[in-house]
Amino acid sequence: PRSTLSSSSAASDVYKRQVSTQSTGSNCLAMAQQKSAMENLVPIINDLMDIFNSLGFSPIQLPMICTVGGQSAGKSSVLEAVVRKDFLPRGSGIVTRRPLLLQLVNPHTTLWSETFDDESGELVWMNKKTGEISKTQPSKEQNDGFKEYGQFLHKPDEKFYDFEQIREEIARHTEETCPGNMVSAEPISLKIVSPDVLTMTLVDLPGLTRNTMAGQPETIVRDIRDMVEGFIKEENCIILAVSPANQDLANSDALAMARKWDPKGQRTIGVLTKLDLMDAGTDATKMLKGEEYPLKLGYIGVVNRSQKAINDGMPMSDSFREERKYFDNHPAYMHMSNRMGTAFLSHTINKVLTNHIKASLPSIKTKILTMAAQKEDELEMLGGEEACDPLVKQGMLMDILHKVAGEFKLMIDGHSDHMEALENSLTGGARLRHIFKNIFQDELEAQRVQDGKGISEQIKYVLMNCQGTKPGFFIPDRTFEVMVNRQVDRYNQPCYNCCQLVHDELNRIMMELQVEELSRFNILRERINQTVAAMLRSCLDNTKDIVGDLLAMECAYINTEHPEFQAGTGYAALYGDTKGIHDADDYIPPEQQAYRDASLTAVFKFLDRNNDGVVDLSEVKQWGEELRGKPYTPEEAAKILKSFDVDNNDEITHKEWMDYHAEVIPGNYTTKQYDESLTNYLPKKKLAKVLGQLPPELKVEAEKSEKDKTQSMLVRRLLQDYNDIVMKNIKDKIPKCIMFKMVNVAVTDMHTTMMKQLYRSDLFEELLEEDPELEAQRRRCRQMVIVLNKAVDVLNRVSL
Repeated sequence: PRSTLSSSSAASDVYKRQVSTQSTGSNCLAMAQQKSAMENLVPIINDLMDIFNSLGFSPIQLPMICTVGGQSAGKSSVLEAVVRKDFLPRGSGIVTRRPLLLQLVNPHTTLWSETFDDESGELVWMNKKTGEISKTQPSKEQNDGFKEYGQFLHKPDEKFYDFEQIREEIARHTEETCPGNMVSAEPISLKIVSPDVLTMTLVDLPGLTRNTMAGQPETIVRDIRDMVEGFIKEENCIILAVSPANQDLANSDALAMARKWDPKGQRTIGVLTKLDLMDAGTDATKMLKGEEYPLKLGYIGVVNRSQKAINDGMPMSDSFREERKYFDNHPAYMHMSNRMGTAFLSHTINKVLTNHIKASLPSIKTKILTMAAQKEDELEMLGGEEACDPLVKQGMLMDILHKVAGEFKLMIDGHSDHMEALENSLTGGARLRHIFKNIFQDELEAQRVQDGKGISEQIKYVLMNCQGTKPGFFIPDRTFEVMVNRQVDRYNQPCYNCCQLVHDELNRIMMELQVEELSRFNILRERINQTVAAMLRSCLDNTKDIVGDLLAMECAYINTEHPEFQAGTGYAALYGDTKGIHDADDYIPPEQQAYRDASLTAVFKFLDRNNDGVVDLSEVKQWGEELRGKPYTPEEAAKILKSFDVDNNDEITHKEWMDYHAEVIPGNYTTKQYDESLTNYLPKKKLAKVLGQLPPELKVEAEKSEKDKTQSMLVRRLLQDYNDIVMKNIKDKIPKCIMFKMVNVAVTDMHTTMMKQLYRSDLFEELLEEDPELEAQRRRCRQMVIVLNKAVDVLNRVSL
């Protein structure tokens, strides 16, 4: 309303002046046309709801008004007053246990429509053709006698003309779907078509409760709150917060819930009930003005029928007159009476919903258009509108096989478009390169024989076996050949492992190939995988044969004239001085180790004068007397003792003595050099006498092992040099062999192999048989496309 009047007589005078002039009639007709255009927006949303109901869910949140209130707040009475019919179940406790989605539709088949005077705010009737205004409601005969009815979504073929039957059906369906005192968030959809209602969409939510009563589930308080929040948290929801005026607003469950999801109060309409039940001398003026809790859409006070009036069957029209009389005569509300009452509430709800729909339609249309395009793409990916025609299956199978072979090649070459979706991972050809460069080479290096006691012992026994019964002065060539063969044998497993890894990776690429048609035809995918797996298995066998031949070739001809081999240190030592390789080797043959241990033990026993198993400070001093003719000074003896004494107890044990010399005397010392190192403790003559007490065969065997060690070290060095050449050949040739005999064959022969084995007329039907679940998925997608396209057609009727 643009203005308010202080009394009903003043409003009447203004009204008479409006209808007394012809220009005012023209304005009313223009107003009627404008309102008619605006009112068409609500049916648009109702049409969308009807369309989406065929899906069983709404893909987007449509604008609607949800009523929120505590139990006994008068929420149901407000809705019945808006509908102007008694149709909701009544009783104690939680009566509304499922949301009621209420679509109010004015069929506009009548000549006269209900509206409000823009200046006085009074309820009037307007002739939609002439714009004539009447303050009295036209009779049914004058209004074409439309028969109002209700219709449930779960009974789409049945219309209810008796609203008492609508009440019974709501109660029956609620008890059927929510037995006992259970609650459900699945709404009951009811459309009421009547010339007495304003077109709008309301959702009656279960009343909020704070305590669980007897016979109710323990979780019912939380269940109801979660259900209510699930509706009102959406931005497209207008909240109709119903609160009793005879209670403090600070205790209003409806406003508390609305504030949580609409903290600025921009989409909440406050409704105050039970104004007539307030204590004498009190009123709700501050509440209605929004002084206690402001709302942008304001508050509207209503006076519902009392329980006695309901029981007595008071007609809604009489109730509205009593309500209007109450507001016009109440001293606190008479100045705002034109903004109070159920009729004004209906007008406000319709207006707010219409404006909200008008603001939301552009974004709704954008969402539906985007979703429709996505679903059409999905439908196309699933095979289009209809299942594959038998006449085109032949060409389709050929295209699919060609696409599979092409995508496999793109994955190997690194040109596939599907690689853009991969993050921080290798696939396709990059994964094969990783196998060649990292995994394969690491396994090879792990098999390389390192210098040490193990290889020396092997060479020793190979050398002896190759010499047979006649030990020679030179190293038999056979020794080197045997050691090379053994080393090459160690490379067999890494090479075959590399073949297997590449084979497995090719299979994995095939299994994960991103070809849309394969997701549609499961049997075809399985048969393609089987065919390609058999082809790759054959490639693997052929590749392993070639790899085995390459390794055998390395053993078949040991090329000692290879330039890199002749340039190595082993070849130089073979025809030159072996001192260089000898000095670099710390390996101690067992014969030399036995002689060293016996020599050190003999010297230790000699230094242990009192034969107590340790050499103490006094015995250390006597070393000097043996070596230079006078004892060591205490300082010199302490310094010598400290170098041996690990546990700092001023004495040297036999173990400390042996450990010290094992550390300080190099392993490459000859027997002669070792004997010379012991002259640090005894003069040569004395040392010769001490060592002369040892079994002579110890020294003989030790000196003999020096020759064996030299030969062993020479073979080791030759083996290392030649092994470098073999390793280089294997690292280079094995990946080339695998690429040539497996990867390239798979890429080039895949299409031909699949065509030979799968492209047969007797297999077309079998291979292109679709999964029943896919057909169901396509059916659901097709239904969604149809529904969304219908929604787009509905929205196209509106000029946004």
